[in-house]
Amino acid sequence: MAVKSAAVTVAVTATLLASAASDRDGMKVRVQVPAAGQTVYLGGSDVTVAEGYAVATGTESHELTLARGETLYGIVNATTQAVRVIKTSSL
Repeated sequence: MAVKSAAVTVAVTATLLASAASDRDGMKVRVQVPAAGQTVYLGGSDVTVAEGYAVATGTESHELTLARGETLYGIVNATTQAVRVIKTSSL
């Protein structure tokens, strides 16, 4: 299993957080939002703050599984927000 982590700055436009390889299924992703800052909303490339899955400050998302070729995006209501992303996948 390969494990990768990244620091990503989420903006007021959809920001790519994770992308599953086109040749394998089952990438698992968690997004952590530090205590200081604002809620981050997760979804597809068309995510909005009105319809995204909310991840409040000081918490992390449930484990999400991305199928082959799927992507996960984040968006915030104002300015930017730093998040941490951890991804695991089978090699």
